[in-house]
Amino acid sequence: MLKQLIKLTWNRRRSNAFIILEILATFLVLSGVATFGLHYRHRFRQPLGFSYENVWSISAHEEGVEYGSMERVETLKKIVGALSDFKAVRAIGQAEYNFFAVGQNGRRFHYQGRYLNCLSMRISDGCADVLQPDLIQGRWFEKSDDSSKHTPVIINKRFGDALFGRENPLGKLLESVSAKNEVVEVLTVVGVVSDFRLYGEYDELRPFVLVRTTLENPANMPSFPLLIRVDPLAEKSLKARLLAKLQPLAPTWTFDITAVAMIRDKKITDGLAGFFSLGLVAFFLMVMAALGLTGVLWQNVTRRTKEIGLRRANGAHAGAVFRQIIVEILLLTTVAAALGIIFMIHFLFLDIFATVSGQTYLTGTLIALAIIYLLTTLCTLYPGYLATRVHPAQALHCE
Repeated sequence: MLKQLIKLTWNRRRSNAFIILEILATFLVLSGVATFGLHYRHRFRQPLGFSYENVWSISAHEEGVEYGSMERVETLKKIVGALSDFKAVRAIGQAEYNFFAVGQNGRRFHYQGRYLNCLSMRISDGCADVLQPDLIQGRWFEKSDDSSKHTPVIINKRFGDALFGRENPLGKLLESVSAKNEVVEVLTVVGVVSDFRLYGEYDELRPFVLVRTTLENPANMPSFPLLIRVDPLAEKSLKARLLAKLQPLAPTWTFDITAVAMIRDKKITDGLAGFFSLGLVAFFLMVMAALGLTGVLWQNVTRRTKEIGLRRANGAHAGAVFRQIIVEILLLTTVAAALGIIFMIHFLFLDIFATVSGQTYLTGTLIALAIIYLLTTLCTLYPGYLATRVHPAQALHCE
């Protein structure tokens, strides 16, 4: 019977082409949504490499002070000293960028003929106590690094694996180079962290480099925020008291204090809004495809009333007719799914989405397969039911 149905489906290839295209489009969208959903779910479940709870970011819009001047450095020293007077402030550090914010700071590194482009950030000694990074090898920056001949850096494990391979990275000299591979700065590796995902859970799993700076460094840009770790039991009035203490030290500056956890929550909310929008589009596409498919199949059954009636007159029972309609649409779904899988394999081998793993592609495709078969089967139920209601005598006498 299957052979006959395949032949019957082939004979109606022109009328079935629209159904196949509709199923194919829905399958590709479902595959894309499922694949990227799984991809970002995997990213989200990976550790950040640092702790953001009870960490506050203090940024300032600086006015009336010259960038790179010692006057600015002295003002920052006063601010740090004032923060240290609060018992609720456990640690103080400085970082080049706000955590979970949007931004990129790429560098190109060279080691023994190998080059690697990756993100980097300047960060101070105090951030060891503020961020509590997951240090797996070596040490964090310390005061003794002031006398170091080369600027100390801490790399994440992915950087070490990419540039050093199986070599022990500690003590190795890196070169920071320009786009033309001219040496800009020589750096020495003093530590390795498991990871450091500055931009949050949605960020790629990629190499990262932390470059040492100091609070007294006049080259630090005005946008460098101060980071403080506060006591979890700190009073709610702490923020207001901090602002009241800092403002007289820099009357022309405008301070802003934000909990890093709040910045993270907003980043996650914005990301979820994007995923929700994408999911909503996919859902409405499925609904439209289901309605269209049901209508087409309904029309198909109506056109084949005589054929179905003839089968009933020759002794075919209602269940056999229902199964025929179901199997026919499953055959069309299989053809569309096969074409869709070819497209997905094409994306995989061309490495169009380099950060998506092959396993994620496979799982996303299998999920899409399950959904598309379920969807087409559900869409066939009512037209199949109508086919079973065709009376032989009525079908044979219809015009």
